[in-house]
Amino acid sequence: MLRSRPIIGFEISYAGKGLFCEAVMRQTSYRIYFDGNFKVEIANAFGQGWYVTFGTILPAETIDTIGAHIEGRLD
Repeated sequence: MLRSRPIIGFEISYAGKGLFCEAVMRQTSYRIYFDGNFKVEIANAFGQGWYVTFGTILPAETIDTIGAHIEGRLD
């Protein structure tokens, strides 16, 4: 039986382009897709911010922006 996972979708600016970003919730992290292509997996070190656990190393500002969307601080 397939279990659905919560997905958050939003637009993000990366490398000078506007991309559609999807954050797919996992057990302890989020898998991040840009325009449908896997880019990175991130997790939250509570009180210390978001960090990359697997995939492409992205600028800290980009990771922080994605984290803010996940946390609901950006719409």
